[in-house]
Amino acid sequence: ESLPHSLHNEICKYLTFEENVQMHVLNTKFHHKTSSSLQRLYLYDYQSSLPDLTAKVEAECLKTHPVREAAYRAVKMLKRDDMMEVRCFKMPPDVVNSVLVAVSVYLKVDPTWTQSKKWLKDPRLIGRLSKLLLGEEAYSQKEVIMAEKLLEAGLNRQQVHRCSRACVPLYDWCIAMTSIYKVKLAVESYVEKKRKLKMRIKMIKEIIHSDPWQVKSS
Repeated sequence: ESLPHSLHNEICKYLTFEENVQMHVLNTKFHHKTSSSLQRLYLYDYQSSLPDLTAKVEAECLKTHPVREAAYRAVKMLKRDDMMEVRCFKMPPDVVNSVLVAVSVYLKVDPTWTQSKKWLKDPRLIGRLSKLLLGEEAYSQKEVIMAEKLLEAGLNRQQVHRCSRACVPLYDWCIAMTSIYKVKLAVESYVEKKRKLKMRIKMIKEIIHSDPWQVKSS
């Protein structure tokens, strides 16, 4: 066992130079051996964690499929007649307005009824909504949070349907966008953890490999 520092210094006072050198070598070997053992334990622990993290990444990725499919169905359900129906409101009900404002946030336009009527008649609307779902058009975490808050204020699909059946696909799309973003964050988090774990494993392997005092296992 390694001697306490104070006791080690006291003993060294009564040793010759050669004995001091020998003591130092033995002490160094002990610490290297202990350090190497700990590193091997860490390596085993990290390597054991990799399959679990990989499984979590795959599980989170699978969650995106039904969410995306539901959103694609919602976008495909958008019809020009439905958009005209929503535009016919002199002033949309609060429930419908909340959905339109949430979509406006993603489209990066002013959340006003005047602006909503403009993008509702835009022939490129369905294409833009699809691009946002696919991640081909950028959106920020701030936009997701704002849209989510607008739709969480006691609002549900049945309420939207009662006010305007034509607005339901837009509501479904907004909900799907929020769900996809949350799953995306979870996937990115696990992928980053996996990347860091691989870096640690590589680093420990290099340390063990370069350790001049390592004991080769038989």
